[in-house]
Amino acid sequence: MTAENSAQLWEAFRAGNTQTLATLFETYYDALFHCGLRLTGDEELVRDCIQNRFQKLWRRREGLRAVQIVKAYLFKALRRHLGDETKLLR
Repeated sequence: MTAENSAQLWEAFRAGNTQTLATLFETYYDALFHCGLRLTGDEELVRDCIQNRFQKLWRRREGLRAVQIVKAYLFKALRRHLGDETKLLR
């Protein structure tokens, strides 16, 4: 997916299009999962964090800013979420 296509999807997502939420999830899930697994080694935690991150994005979509590189945004959001979760587990 090109950056331009993903930016267009992001705008449709922010506008409330549920299909684009599913498309973003399906497009980036595997890459997010493998990245999260490298960071924590905990498959269940990574799956939960990805789910939680997308749920939170959906709830807050109207207040989100425009994003040009959606993949980078999602990776950064997941890293932060995993960091917060692992701090809670210690």
